[in-house]
Amino acid sequence: MSIDVREKVRLLPHTPGVYQFFDAEGSILYVGKAKDLRHRVGSYFAKDHTDGKTRLLVRKIADLRVIHVPTEFEALLLENSLIKQHQPRYNILLRDDKSFPFIRVRNEHFPRVEGMRNPEEDGSAYFGPYAGVRTMKTVLGLVHKLYKLRTCSYDLSRGTSNRRSSSAAWSTTSATARPPAKGCSRRPSTMRTWSRCCRS
Repeated sequence: MSIDVREKVRLLPHTPGVYQFFDAEGSILYVGKAKDLRHRVGSYFAKDHTDGKTRLLVRKIADLRVIHVPTEFEALLLENSLIKQHQPRYNILLRDDKSFPFIRVRNEHFPRVEGMRNPEEDGSAYFGPYAGVRTMKTVLGLVHKLYKLRTCSYDLSRGTSNRRSSSAAWSTTSATARPPAKGCSRRPSTMRTWSRCCRS
């Protein structure tokens, strides 16, 4: 690491942001986020790392650039966007195209509501993205608590004639789940309510 990079680290503020490490050729080595830029970036150079990948990364750093943002949440979103755009070599844990979590309301007669990543063109309704899995699971838990939705994977579509399968399906849902009345369908008002809940 050059003296110039050390000076940049020393002058970093104690504010949220995204940092980018560059090699001597100007290629991005790593993108990271920080609640406190000086503490986070400084930690790379203030100690010996037991992880070989991190040690090699620090040795290759020739330049440092930061982007200041108002909040840690915005830093998280920007970090994800930059990693997807540049695919830095040392962002190994995020190079699997892992994306933010969503809540999916399946396009079914009695729809399941579930967490997932990477929305598909399947006619389902998607809500998100959420900044983290914990936030998504909190909202998802609230939805299931309020609306007693099914969690099984049985086919409950219109015209299903296997009564035994339908009965088994409802017996495998949560203890508080309520089976739908015979012949009922998704009500638009209910779908709108779910939408408001998932967006909150």
